[in-house]
Amino acid sequence: MDAAAVAAGIEAELRAVGTSARAEGSKRYLKSDLDFVGATVGQVRSVVRPVARRQGRSELLAVVDALWAPPVFERRLAAALLLEARPDLLEPADLELLERLIRDSRTWALVDVLAGSVAGLLLLRHPGSVGALDRWAADQDFWVRRSALLALMKPMKRAGLPLDRFLGYADAMLDEKEFFVRKAIGWVLREEGRRHPDEVATWLSTRTHRASGVTMREAVKYLPPDDRDALMAAYRERRGQRAEADPRRVHVDSVPGPSATLQPMSLATGLTADEFLARDDWPRGSQLISGEVVVNQPALPHQLILGLLYARLLAWAEATPGRGLPGLSVDLRLGPHDVYAPDLWWVREERRPAPGARSLDGLPDLVVEVRSPSTWRYDVGVKLRRYEAGGVAELWLVDTESRSVLVYRRSMPDQPEYDEALELAAADAAALGSPLLPRFSLPVAALFNV
Repeated sequence: MDAAAVAAGIEAELRAVGTSARAEGSKRYLKSDLDFVGATVGQVRSVVRPVARRQGRSELLAVVDALWAPPVFERRLAAALLLEARPDLLEPADLELLERLIRDSRTWALVDVLAGSVAGLLLLRHPGSVGALDRWAADQDFWVRRSALLALMKPMKRAGLPLDRFLGYADAMLDEKEFFVRKAIGWVLREEGRRHPDEVATWLSTRTHRASGVTMREAVKYLPPDDRDALMAAYRERRGQRAEADPRRVHVDSVPGPSATLQPMSLATGLTADEFLARDDWPRGSQLISGEVVVNQPALPHQLILGLLYARLLAWAEATPGRGLPGLSVDLRLGPHDVYAPDLWWVREERRPAPGARSLDGLPDLVVEVRSPSTWRYDVGVKLRRYEAGGVAELWLVDTESRSVLVYRRSMPDQPEYDEALELAAADAAALGSPLLPRFSLPVAALFNV
């Protein structure tokens, strides 16, 4: 068998079904230096499946090496999926191959297949090899550390591997700043929370002062409501204590005097969206949340942050034709009892409203909410869920207390949930940007220095 010829045949099939638009979008989204042919994951699987059935062990590994050699994303994804399709041919020694590929991946889109799927399947068949992950968990490469966490998911789920090893890894990595490690810890805890809610809740209860927001929000997702609420309350309280103890942090939403944020006023309850929209005499800042009219009057710092964000986004959009349109508060119908007025929104050029339009056609592609103490619980709760279910591609929640921005987005346009969550902190010199907004970048610290 000529492995190079098999690999070339796979690439030819992928190029035949790929599109230049998807190639450009995937490259931009993954921020990758690899070349792309524009095939979907499903298309890559379909091409790989019949090839996998024809391979023996030596042939399989040769084709994997041949596929991986050129810097083409879909070829490398095909290599990973080829390994995934034939776990029966893998041996413990192949963990070295997986480690090499993981180090060379530099993107979650390849790492997660190699670690969470291929390594996990290998360890299911060879459970005595799980100790090899101890070295991965202490590696200098954060992708390898992430892989140590993800590789345990299948053995814990399917073979009943105790949580002890994972919890040891997670505890050692809990203070890390790297988003992809924080996310992986939360992701695994979330899934184990389905099967071992008491163990997960107990472990988290003594670590809410160390865990990041990304980790906590993922970890508690499937815990019983009482445990979930108690853990998040403890996390918020302890994060607030850290903020108060840090002289660099400024609680810009707690400004005393006439500019302070007011508590929300509930003017009516049990209203439908139609009833709410039929009236035009609601106070400024009114929105309908689960049938309740809530009025919020934001503080001056809130307005300054919003003004800076809007000015920067507008300047970016106007710098090059075709970059869409940003705007400020507008009524958005999210359901039969929900009409929200986001602080800031942006739509793609093809969805730009016609001149004189009084509303948007559907929901924006990007929504921004800036924290106010009186309404933040809605922003991170029911409103987040409604935006996600309604199809908003990306959501930014500007947290003025922690001087950070919570970013929720979908890895692919047809992804039904926000499967990516980032916490961009001013203290980490992070910059705000998005695959939706090519070449837009704003230092997070700039938002809190206005």
